[in-house]
Amino acid sequence: MRSIDAKDDLIEKNQQNTIKNARMQSLDGILQVLVIHRNGECLIRKSFTELDFNEDLFSGFVSAAFTFAKDLGIGELQVLITKKVKICYLEENDIIFTVMANKNVDDNLIKNRLKLLKEYFFSRYKEVSGKWNGNLKDFRDSHEIIDIVFGDWQLDKNVKFIINQLREKKMTAIEAAKAIIELSRKISKLSQKT
Repeated sequence: MRSIDAKDDLIEKNQQNTIKNARMQSLDGILQVLVIHRNGECLIRKSFTELDFNEDLFSGFVSAAFTFAKDLGIGELQVLITKKVKICYLEENDIIFTVMANKNVDDNLIKNRLKLLKEYFFSRYKEVSGKWNGNLKDFRDSHEIIDIVFGDWQLDKNVKFIINQLREKKMTAIEAAKAIIELSRKISKLSQKT
């Protein structure tokens, strides 16, 4: 009986390690997600990396770049590419939705997430699209929106990781199924919060 318990413990430990490793890769390529008011105020910021920067300076830069592009009449700013990263934007009703990502992340994936982020944001914070009072406390629970919008991205990345583990015979089919079910539960819990 003891060997069955030890085997169950080993399976549980492998499953936890797989989920932990999957989480580390969960937002592979996405570095920062920001929601910025056109006045330069950062409303929401969520980081998926150790990369740290001055969010006020960055928000001001984004706002100024949008104003500059508009004033020149060259069209709306959509993507800014640097040597290390790209920054993708979507603007509506004076709110600029921003994703900073590695240059190899597909632009269409990011654009789809930005559209989804915009929809969630305006469904939850309708008052911001009108005359916003400038109170940042209005966005206390805002990280949940980013978790939900990028949750299916996270689930997709994690499922791919688990399938690769299964193909490489680093886990059994039962372990893979349990890991996928656990990830689905976590994403489901996030979705229920909104």
